[in-house]
Amino acid sequence: MRETTRKAVKTPKKRTQQKSTRIKKRKFDFRGTSDFLETYEWRKLRMQVLLRYGPRCMCCGATPQTGAVINVDHIKPRATHPELALDAENLQILCNSCNHGKGNWDTTDWRPKPA
Repeated sequence: MRETTRKAVKTPKKRTQQKSTRIKKRKFDFRGTSDFLETYEWRKLRMQVLLRYGPRCMCCGATPQTGAVINVDHIKPRATHPELALDAENLQILCNSCNHGKGNWDTTDWRPKPA
């Protein structure tokens, strides 16, 4: 009877390994947009990009003060480049209109060019 009990109890080390494996798997296993947008990694990166560039559309210049909804956009889409999903160099700030007009086929980089 004691044997059965031991097998059912997981050690803390095993739980940590399982959690680590789940997190590693999750980074590139985004089945749906809502799953991806709810991850801590995305929300943190999104905030970093917004702080870096500011809330101004890089395409048309719209801001929240002019009534625009601001999005953080993937230059190369997640659907075709999942390995770049959490790469800050693949992100740009666009207003909702420009982002939806761009779609996932246009890979135009609207970020300002370094001097």
